[in-house]
Amino acid sequence: MATRHQRAAKAAGKTGDELGRLFAQMGTSQHPRGAVLSAYRTARKALKGNFSSLATVEDALGTLRLAVERANEILLRDATEIGLKQAETELAIYGLELMGGVGAQTRQEALRSIIATLEAQITQVRALALTGADEALVIGDASRVGLLSPAPVSAEASRWLALVAEQSHEEIIQDSIAQAGAGDEYMRQAIAAIDERTTDCCLRVHGQVVSLDGEFTLTGTPRFADRLHAPPFHWYCRTGIALVRRIDADDEWSQEMRDAARAELTAREETGQRVEIHPAHARSRR
Repeated sequence: MATRHQRAAKAAGKTGDELGRLFAQMGTSQHPRGAVLSAYRTARKALKGNFSSLATVEDALGTLRLAVERANEILLRDATEIGLKQAETELAIYGLELMGGVGAQTRQEALRSIIATLEAQITQVRALALTGADEALVIGDASRVGLLSPAPVSAEASRWLALVAEQSHEEIIQDSIAQAGAGDEYMRQAIAAIDERTTDCCLRVHGQVVSLDGEFTLTGTPRFADRLHAPPFHWYCRTGIALVRRIDADDEWSQEMRDAARAELTAREETGQRVEIHPAHARSRR
């Protein structure tokens, strides 16, 4: 029978899987039909051959903004629910009462930031249209990507989706533990699913345990900083955080997770390759 630690780690791993699903719904190179990538394709198609028409440019940019905003409203709402479900699962595992709730402030901040990134693009596109610039500067051609690329907006959205999920999880966990007066009994553990997409950064932090208010030490790449309280640790980060009892911080399960991460790092160094791993989980290996 699975221990409480194993069940909590599994819940954190599921959050990582769910974040991967949201990234796919947004759109990635592996999932080009995602909502944000599709909106950009539609905008570029509308501009092709029509960049000299300011009315067409404004219409295409307005449609793009509306589509991106609507898509991210839904994705951010789903990210909140992902964090909430993980918190509910973990509290039930440890027999703690659910206290507190999830605020909408972070989600609103997230949407503003994502749209601000898009607006910066839109402003540049308008300026190029007004000066009669070559449309290839905006929509790209065989030799260049073009200014109107989804990459900046998608990257910013990926950061906020992970952040919103983790903050909605942590708000409830922290409030519930505080109400129970059990702050000294619990810690937090980074949980990554090990597969060919797992970054060097997340392999190296996998299994690391810190206090409830502590920071994870990051040594791999890519990473946003050397020390962070919680994910995302980099763009498109799928690492989750599990609630773990202090007495389980260095148990056999933790050692197996860390060993699996080290094994994957060693295999990549020796072969220079990443190999598909399925199914991906906290102790998966080639």
